[in-house]
Amino acid sequence: MPKRMTRRDFLKRSALGGAAVGLGVRSLEALGAESAGPLPSSVLGANDRVRVGMIGVGARAQELLEAIKKVPGTEIVAVCDA
Repeated sequence: MPKRMTRRDFLKRSALGGAAVGLGVRSLEALGAESAGPLPSSVLGANDRVRVGMIGVGARAQELLEAIKKVPGTEIVAVCDA
């Protein structure tokens, strides 16, 4: 029988999944993946920044936070680890 997912596991996976979707192609390029094509050169407005908040950040998420910091147009606004 498969192991049941705990609330903590659910929150970890949700936060990581949401961050990955929110960062999209730019995060993949920051991590070294090849781009499917050039990104459009446009001026980012105030609402075009991706603001990231993470819950349950432990030692495992440190790499993700460092990768997010390297992505242009992103801002880490909240981090919580109780």
